[in-house]
Order: sequence, then C-alpha cells, then structure tokens
Amino acid sequence: MEIRVLDIIQWTMILIAFVAAIVKRKNFGPARQYFEWYMLFVICVQICSELLYAYGSDEYGNSIIYNIYDVVTYLFFLRWFYHIVPYKKLVLISTLVYGIAFVTSLFVDDYIVDFSRINTYTGTLVILILTNAYYVSLLKREEIVSFTRLPSFWIASGLLIFNIGYLPLTLLILSKSTFILFDLSIVTTLLTVVLYGCFIKAFLCPKEI
Repeated sequence: MEIRVLDIIQWTMILIAFVAAIVKRKNFGPARQYFEWYMLFVICVQICSELLYAYGSDEYGNSIIYNIYDVVTYLFFLRWFYHIVPYKKLVLISTLVYGIAFVTSLFVDDYIVDFSRINTYTGTLVILILTNAYYVSLLKREEIVSFTRLPSFWIASGLLIFNIGYLPLTLLILSKSTFILFDLSIVTTLLTVVLYGCFIKAFLCPKEI
C-alpha cells in the first residue's frame, strides 16, 4: 500500500508538470521549448512501464523502457543545454562523449534484459557537468537578474539535484536487495518530486528572461 502511495505521488507531479507545460506553452522560448512534448513522452514511458510490470515477462521486465527513456532524456537535455549554455564547444564535446558511450553500450550492455550502466552513468555525469557550466555562465552575467525568475535556473536546479541523487541511487538499486529497494523507493519519489517541482516552477515563470 505504501509503495502504491509513492507511485501516486510521482504520477501526480508528472501530470501537474504536463498540464503546466500545455497551459503555458505559448510563453515558452528557448529555455522551455518542446517541454510539453517531453512531458508527454515521460507519461507514455510511465504507462508502458506499468503495463510491462503488470503483464510483461519476468525475464525481461521493463528495463528496455527505461533504457529508451534514458537515451531520449539525455539527448533532449543535451539539445537544451546547447541553446542555454554559452559554452557551445563544451556542449558539443559532451555530446560526442555521450554518443561514444551510447554506441559502446549497444555492444556491451543488453538493453532488453538489463539496465544500461555505461549509457546511464555517462549521461548523468555529462548532465552534471553541463549544469555546473550553466551556473558558471549565470555568475558571469553582467546584467543584474534574479535567478529565481529564470525558467532555465529552475530546470537546471531540478536536473542538478535529481542527478546528484540518481548516481548513488542507481548503484544501490542494482544491488537488487529487497530491503534496499523498498527504502530507496522513498528516495526515488523525493527526487522525482524535486525534479518535476522545479519543472513546474519553470513552466509557470511568466516569460523568458
């Protein structure tokens, strides 16, 4: 029952973020472009995961769904950082590194049966590097702007907090201990609430600054 409550909390945050993105999409500039489609993708992933978990084979589970989710997510935010971060070469190098890691993972990891470690670890580290680059660019801005009024600030903050927790969380989940998995479901929910809570705040910002 408790695990079900956590699922409901995650679903609620995702749906609120999707609705906010749809309602406010007319105000979206480069910092929020295509996020309504990304949130729709997240919802589709969640639905497919639930269906596979309930009716799929125990042999395969839903690993392939979350592997696809990770690939699309990393590519989406690499594109996002390219439009937000002024250090274009850093973004392109990061994209190249991730691309090499992704191709390597296709030969090393089994995307259907197991969780793709190479793809996820590399993608997470790349996102963390680019998030820090974004904060550096904010600090170097000459004009005085309240960071909390920037949609990009909230998106980057959500990504930073989520991915800082995601790396150790993934390592623990892969230990496949029943006790650890139960405890970590609470941590996963907290990270999800922070991520989509920051997205919601970003979507509700009145305009691009």
